[in-house]
This record gives sequence, structure tokens and C-alpha cells, in this order.
Amino acid sequence: MAVAVITGAAGGLGSLIARGLHQRGYSLLLTDIDEEAASRVAAALGSRVEVATHDVADPEAHRDVGRRAAELG
Repeated sequence: MAVAVITGAAGGLGSLIARGLHQRGYSLLLTDIDEEAASRVAAALGSRVEVATHDVADPEAHRDVGRRAAELG
């Protein structure tokens, strides 16, 4: 199973990338500092999508996202 992590998934470009990869069968981990907005994108996509709060300036957050992505794949 292919897994993609998309940072900034709540924004315009991030959500477009998420849609394209989801249509191609990827499981997704959508990350954004705005978890509520990323959750709306996830809800629009449906299955095979998880959401995580992710501040790209926080090194610990990168480790957490890596762990979550590994669990998906």
C-alpha cells in the first residue's frame, strides 16, 4: 500500500495534491498546523485518510509524523 504524507494539506496546493494522490489509490496522512482545516479536507476525501497536527518548525513533530506514516504503511 502506498502512503503519502502531505504537509500543509489544508491549503489550496496541499489539498489538490491530496485529492490527486487519493484518486490514485494512496493512503494519506494529511498534516497541517490547522488540524480542523485538514480534517475538513480529509472528510471530503473519505477513506484511507488520517490527519495530524504538524508544525514544520518543530523537530519533535517531524518524528511524530514519521511514526504515524510508518503505521499507515
